[in-house]
Amino acid sequence: MISPDAPETLQAAAISVKALLTKAPIDETIALHPSMAEKLVLMR
Repeated sequence: MISPDAPETLQAAAISVKALLTKAPIDETIALHPSMAEKLVLMR
């Protein structure tokens, strides 16, 4: 996947796989603004 927002998309996919989520709970969520993903990664 190549795009300016690819890291955020791949991060969300990786978290979903790690959490063993199916498509149904993913469909029920709201995507975060791309800059918000950076804040979540850097939370301590």
